[in-house]
Amino acid sequence: YSDISSYETAMTYHTQSLELSKKTENDERLASCYINIGSVYFELGKTDKALECYNNSLEVLERTNNQTQLCACLINIGECYENQNNLDIALQNYTKALGISIKTSNKVYESNCLTSMGKVFQKTGKIEEAIGYHEESIKIAESLGDKLTKLDGLTNLAVLYFDEGDIK
Repeated sequence: YSDISSYETAMTYHTQSLELSKKTENDERLASCYINIGSVYFELGKTDKALECYNNSLEVLERTNNQTQLCACLINIGECYENQNNLDIALQNYTKALGISIKTSNKVYESNCLTSMGKVFQKTGKIEEAIGYHEESIKIAESLGDKLTKLDGLTNLAVLYFDEGDIK
């Protein structure tokens, strides 16, 4: 329901799933529910509520060994902080997620982390670092055959170069 912008309906089902997950003591499912609810809040522009959910998920994920969910959660937390312009904290979360994605050989998340980090470096005026992160993300996307992520990376580089006045 989140995909079709029916956020109230999505929230209803996610909340029901959260309550059931609590009763069954299924930590991986519980963490997933918190992430899903946080994502709805994020889409609604309620970043503080999203962060609360993501941090609840993070607490649960520390009891599990699900590195993929942990990585996703850290990326989501980073996005919240980036949205709030708390770029240092966003970068810390993206860096943690990048470490996990490299350790677990999760190239999709690795590429996502690099893109996010590139955007933060761009926002902080560290243009050369931003370029490097975007270029690395594009290379990974190419190796995966992920045209959408490659497109995103190329667009980020185009915007960066345009903003810098390099419009050759």
